[in-house]
Amino acid sequence: MREKYFKWKYFKPAVTLGLITTVMSTILIVTASLIPDMSGVMTDKLHAACVELMGEGEFSIMELDNLPNGVNKLIIKEGTLLPQGIAFEITATGYNPDSITALVAMNNNGTIRGVYLLSVKDSPGYDKRVNTPDFLSQFTGATADSQFDSVTGATRSSEGVIKAINIAIETYERFGELGVYFF
Repeated sequence: MREKYFKWKYFKPAVTLGLITTVMSTILIVTASLIPDMSGVMTDKLHAACVELMGEGEFSIMELDNLPNGVNKLIIKEGTLLPQGIAFEITATGYNPDSITALVAMNNNGTIRGVYLLSVKDSPGYDKRVNTPDFLSQFTGATADSQFDSVTGATRSSEGVIKAINIAIETYERFGELGVYFF
């Protein structure tokens, strides 16, 4: 009898931990299945950024299967017959992986209309260095041939924003080459 108790004493913690892990995993799976998909939702912050870059109006998130890596959303400003504006929500790597989310609005000639940083999740302080009118205004009117200045002391963060700009320009050109024009 004492020998059976001795073995159970060593297995009881493992069995208990296994049960706890199973219950917690089940709770996480059920919870994750209840959370709605927010990829096609226009948040207040995203709407405010669209208004700032493209003016007042109705905006729609277009769902396309072949968006390049880094492009999260394609946002169209609704017009009476044709769209009046287009913007890309892009995630790029700054100092940390996937730390910069920018909204880049385009003109109908393929140049940058404006840039709004939705989030910068780099080291504290770097977000303030790249989210300034001086830095962001250099992108207005930019094309694929444009050269940009980085922010001293926030080089990787500013390079992440520049990467987002280049992704937006390349995406716009790619869709234009396919005959898919937004204006």
